[in-house]
Amino acid sequence: MVSNVITVEFVCPDDPRQPRGIKRKLLKDMEVQKMIGLAQRLFKTGGKIPALSFIPRNLSNDEISLDKPLQELSYYSIQDGDQVLVRW
Repeated sequence: MVSNVITVEFVCPDDPRQPRGIKRKLLKDMEVQKMIGLAQRLFKTGGKIPALSFIPRNLSNDEISLDKPLQELSYYSIQDGDQVLVRW
């Protein structure tokens, strides 16, 4: 049986107050738009809408932008253990 839950680490590389990442479990069919709302609450962006991208764990230098808010995470092939970068 294949799990529909993945664990990702939210990281804010531009914010010195957030030295480490925050791990969260997400559903693969979650929309990017809902993940943006989650990132706003986790990092307290002050109403600013963050731009999200992710780095696959097996390709350490390739950053892929999550630029389609109505697409599901499975569209981007986000895997368990990937890092989600949050910038605003």
